[in-house]
Amino acid sequence: MIFITLNICVRLKRIITSKFEKVISQSFVVVSFMIITCKLYQRVVAREISKAEISSNDRVLLIGGGALPYTAVLINKLTGAKVDVVDSDTHAYQCAKALHEKYYRDSYFPYCMCGKDCEFERYNAILIARQIEKKDEIINRIVNKSRVNTKVIVRDENNLPVFLPDKDSLLVL
Repeated sequence: MIFITLNICVRLKRIITSKFEKVISQSFVVVSFMIITCKLYQRVVAREISKAEISSNDRVLLIGGGALPYTAVLINKLTGAKVDVVDSDTHAYQCAKALHEKYYRDSYFPYCMCGKDCEFERYNAILIARQIEKKDEIINRIVNKSRVNTKVIVRDENNLPVFLPDKDSLLVL
């Protein structure tokens, strides 16, 4: 019974996050305010960048960028790395693409696709968003298809450290 309640809470959190991002992505003023002033979130992303040692030489894949891929914007802003963003939600992709074309042309490039269908070998750093469903499938595909020493960041619901088996890849929370 407790598991069912927790599972419902996790799904509800995903839905709320998705809806919130779609609404705020429609306003550049709100988006800019969030990206510029959200110091706490910037610290989280900066910590992930530091632990995974992401630099301007890296090509980064963000799986689950949402309608407002501010993680991608921050990674690019803080490191100069090239960032590709994928999201399977068509509306989220359209919002991210519109923001890309209007304001963030140099920060990231959006794609509408499922995370498990990516060409992981193209990237040397991969970030998996917290709200992504079927993370296990994506992680297994990364294990089988990514380069050795690919740096992988996984945002986990339980905030527990996770490591990729049989790879030198690092998963960071």
